[in-house]
Amino acid sequence: MGRPRAVELDDAVLAAVACFREHGYDSTSVRDLEAATGLKATSLYNAFGSKAGLFNAALDRYHRDVVERRVNEHLRPALGLAGIRSFLVSTYTVEPLPTHGCLVASSAAEFADLDPRARERVEHSLRLTRDALARSLEALRQAGEIDPVIDLAAAADALLIFYEGMLTMLRTGPVTVDPTRAIDATLALLQPRKRKR
Repeated sequence: MGRPRAVELDDAVLAAVACFREHGYDSTSVRDLEAATGLKATSLYNAFGSKAGLFNAALDRYHRDVVERRVNEHLRPALGLAGIRSFLVSTYTVEPLPTHGCLVASSAAEFADLDPRARERVEHSLRLTRDALARSLEALRQAGEIDPVIDLAAAADALLIFYEGMLTMLRTGPVTVDPTRAIDATLALLQPRKRKR
């Protein structure tokens, strides 16, 4: 049997993304990856070097296909608060609930156990999202659409934590809170307050 073709390896990375999303890095066995990808362990190791190598390829693919796409679609500064809202709402409207969650969020939960290259990839995805939120907030401030006293860096951090927390919570099964109400209440905190004279 010959080496897997590039298209097979591409499909294998996609299958690995789904497998790692469902089980997490530590709980995904090589046998799980064989079943998900349809490739034998020897083929996977020849192509990716190790389970960690395949995981890094999966993180790269997820970053490109999910993180970058979602950020570029929703977090353009010109979209304003509606863009931030649609970004947050997309956590539960893109896939039926419960989802397998976010590969970045689940990987962040296993951060201490990941190899340095995987940690860099997780940090890169989180930083991209946080920086896009910060740019959107800066544009909103310049347009006078958010409270001028808000610390924009802290607000971007808070929104990133809220977003990643939502992704984790929505993975657990039945949602006991209304995520849309939670989003609207959170974003309302950013809006200008009427000052008492």
